[in-house]
Amino acid sequence: MIEEIEFWRRERKWSASRIAFEINETGVQVSRRTVTRIIDCLGLNRRRFIDPNGDANRTSRRILAKRPGHLVNRPAIRDINESNSATT
Repeated sequence: MIEEIEFWRRERKWSASRIAFEINETGVQVSRRTVTRIIDCLGLNRRRFIDPNGDANRTSRRILAKRPGHLVNRPAIRDINESNSATT
């Protein structure tokens, strides 16, 4: 089982959740945390440890706003009111 986990992590770059799911599909019960511990012991817990050049699994895409101000990070109105009352 450890060899399978190492293969899936190195070759397919799967996460612990995906590996645990695949192992559970074969009929062997294993938790995500157990797979994470095994990956840590193998020294494959970080992406940069798997790929020397750090290639990503996904391609980057442009983030588009649906309307003006959609992607602006604004504090909640309640937080603004609390900060105004604290200063006066």
